[in-house]
Amino acid sequence: MTTRAPAVKAALLTAFQAAAPLAQVTWGHPGVDNADGDFAFLDKARVVQDWAALGRQRRDETIEIETVVLTRSAESAQDVEQRAWDLAGLFEQKLRDDPTLGDVCLWSGVTQARQTNFSDGPQAYLAQIVLTVQARTRI
Repeated sequence: MTTRAPAVKAALLTAFQAAAPLAQVTWGHPGVDNADGDFAFLDKARVVQDWAALGRQRRDETIEIETVVLTRSAESAQDVEQRAWDLAGLFEQKLRDDPTLGDVCLWSGVTQARQTNFSDGPQAYLAQIVLTVQARTRI
């Protein structure tokens, strides 16, 4: 399938790394399960293409990329969750500042967020936010 999804994902990685230089932002799971700190990774992608007509016509596509934000610390569950929302907010603001991701897409933005808290022992709290980033491209 011809798609701009890898290019959009690469542009998101660069943008999110610039937005949060103190967090570990990776393409795919960072492979760290028990470390304290702030992490984010680009995960699943979904592509839907709208055909203008049959044949070799250009077509529009909507790309959804899940970005998983994780914070882990011995702080309180509330503090860890707030840090996760703050990190997600940095990513959202980066997309507002440059919705075309440097002309990689027509527009992009965060369209959904799902948040969950976990406890990994008596003094280890984890907050996870899954952001759905949607981008529109023309191929």
